[in-house]
Amino acid sequence: MCTYDKLFNAKTTFDQADVLIRPVAIVLDDTHAGVEEIRDAFTLRVPEGELFLRLLKILNDGCSKLNPSAWRDIRDRDYARSLEIPYWVWKPLLPPIEEAISVAAKQADELQFVWPYLQDILRWCRCIVSGRGLEIVPDILPVYKSQAYHVAPHRLFMSATLADDSVLVRELGCSNESAKAPVLPSNDRGLGERMVLAPSLVSAALDRRWVMGICRQLAEKNIP
Repeated sequence: MCTYDKLFNAKTTFDQADVLIRPVAIVLDDTHAGVEEIRDAFTLRVPEGELFLRLLKILNDGCSKLNPSAWRDIRDRDYARSLEIPYWVWKPLLPPIEEAISVAAKQADELQFVWPYLQDILRWCRCIVSGRGLEIVPDILPVYKSQAYHVAPHRLFMSATLADDSVLVRELGCSNESAKAPVLPSNDRGLGERMVLAPSLVSAALDRRWVMGICRQLAEKNIP
């Protein structure tokens, strides 16, 4: 058993050459929440600092022409202003951006956990800049770069509240056939939010046996 962070990071133990653990089956519990953790694992964040200043300098010419007002506020560290770099500005600047991040990643631990995932797919990433920092995130998560996850013969996605199951295919590499044939309960009894009441905390006068008897009767009558 491990966390999403343990499996999805570029320095994970599972992909180390001297360990090389390859799970046969992976169970992803609470996938609706876990997919957010996985997205976070593939998002490169550059806070205010030396690297941020260097990236601002690289982006300056293109962004100052694109939106002079927003870019001026960002350079003045206005945390409320942000700007997504369009593809036609982003693509020509990839070589110096890659070099700047590669150099910084050798010294910054927080970058080492993400940068190896993105360094060869920057052209397919989105970049958002604000006065607070910069984020680079791929349009489609390259989960195949986590070899322990990618080559696992069996993957089970568990969720009771997955509103959009297309994320299984788009974000997590689930096959179309599997996504179209989920394992579902025969009925929805017992699903949904639950509330636990401790009778002794409600009132000292409540008898536990009496409360259990009432609950048993309600259950038999199928009353939620």
